[in-house]
Amino acid sequence: MGHQNKEDIEFVLEEYLRFASMGADKPQEMDIFDVLSHLPGAHGHGWHVIGLVAMRRLQRTAERALSRSGYVGRVDPQNVLSNLKQAITTRFLIEKREVSEREADRAVSWAIKEAAKDLVNLVHFLPCHLGDSPTPDEFVIGPVRFMKREVFENEIASLKEDYLSNIGKELNEAQKDLEYIQTYYSSFGWVASINIEECDKAISSQRAKLLVQTSLDCVHLMLGRRFTRHSRMAGPEFSVDRRGLFKIKAGELSTSWSVNWRTDKFPQEWWLKWNEDVWKELLGLMGLALTEGNAIPAASPYAQRFTDALTWYGEAVRDEFRASRLVKYVTAMERILITTKERDQTSVFVKRGAALSYQFQTDDLETLEKRFRKIYDFRSKLLHGYRSPVEAGLGQELRDAEHLTRSVMYGTLLFYGEKGLADKVEDKERLEEAFDRLTRWACNEDALSTPSGCEETGGQSLAFSKL
Repeated sequence: MGHQNKEDIEFVLEEYLRFASMGADKPQEMDIFDVLSHLPGAHGHGWHVIGLVAMRRLQRTAERALSRSGYVGRVDPQNVLSNLKQAITTRFLIEKREVSEREADRAVSWAIKEAAKDLVNLVHFLPCHLGDSPTPDEFVIGPVRFMKREVFENEIASLKEDYLSNIGKELNEAQKDLEYIQTYYSSFGWVASINIEECDKAISSQRAKLLVQTSLDCVHLMLGRRFTRHSRMAGPEFSVDRRGLFKIKAGELSTSWSVNWRTDKFPQEWWLKWNEDVWKELLGLMGLALTEGNAIPAASPYAQRFTDALTWYGEAVRDEFRASRLVKYVTAMERILITTKERDQTSVFVKRGAALSYQFQTDDLETLEKRFRKIYDFRSKLLHGYRSPVEAGLGQELRDAEHLTRSVMYGTLLFYGEKGLADKVEDKERLEEAFDRLTRWACNEDALSTPSGCEETGGQSLAFSKL
């Protein structure tokens, strides 16, 4: 890597000299993107233009070095880049060191170590719009804890007092800040808590939002759109949507108005259902997928497939536009069902989707396959312009699409199982074999006897992790 670092830094210095010879003191005569690409000046004064091409190359240097370090996924590459720019100015422009492989590696290594000094452990509290529910006061999905706002306020009450007592001269400003933030939080019914360890502040914030949002998508999946379409993480501080319209009818002014409480009401006894054996197992597998699918430095590829699909499903649930909602449902299923480019995607989608969803006690496989084919064809017609995205209808198609997506995702959790969700190595051949075996079982072509557990879960218990 030393040779590559040396070449990159040499190129950056060559570009610095080239721009300096062009008269970098006249930035108005240069391309704006080149002017904005610069090294810090000596002793913190001014800057040294290196141009956009050199800056992009330096960014790749920082990203490459970070990817090979022990801090990948924990340090923002932009922080490494900022430090590397400073290292080049200090070491090669001010101290005029020789650009050797050793010195180049030292500069890059220093940039990473300096960025790593900012790693912290942070507990993030993100307000959420969730459904109105008398119980429970809190619940956990994977690494994320959801609690009612009142529980959260009680837990941090003493911390707020300590915060104000340690402020000193800026007490009034601190009180105003707390009141402002408290007002914002008060418009939400729930708060999500998550602990992010050993990351810099930017990455910590990104990971917290990602994990809370994905946990919220689990709520979408468990309860469905009917009960969670207004559920959101953070965002605007309103729960009541008031609107009005003016119209003219026969020359006279006409008015209309509406009030919509943008919150959901969870179904009766939803928490009792979540604690039943089957649903408790699914919730546990979701939590595992959430953790392993976002693990650093390396996520489980199978868990990541599931969480990617979960993201698409959550986006569909929150989408008000009916046509794009259907597209997102199908895309969620595709992320799980389509694993290669060589095979007939429609047939693969239909057969695998039906097999994952199949409940042999109640389902007719042929009818189930027809439903998958109909939804997939409808999505294709929308995407390729054969159907209008604003045409009336889509009601039954949307209901089918959501139902099939939820069935596929439940089946996927059981199909992967704990072992598959935690597996760090993707074996596509093994995955293909597992899907083939599952579809053969669903078609009653497999000579094997019905596997243990099929009485409760259908063909999904032919988990690829058990092959």
